[in-house]
Amino acid sequence: MLRQAAEAEHMTVSAFILSTVLPRAQEVVDRSRAITMSADAYEQFLAELDRPAESVPALLELFSRPRRIQFGES
Repeated sequence: MLRQAAEAEHMTVSAFILSTVLPRAQEVVDRSRAITMSADAYEQFLAELDRPAESVPALLELFSRPRRIQFGES
């Protein structure tokens, strides 16, 4: 059946399969990267982004430690 369909489209079987599967794969990847939320959730999300940042003592302590790996330094 795949061979017949490919021949009808004047394609190789591999090209036919890829031309069919790649658009679907792109849809799946795009959907997995998208964030969908209600208008209320979006408004709440924006409000959270606008809130002033809070200090996190554990992170401040962590970033004050000396680095073990020196990036880009000789």
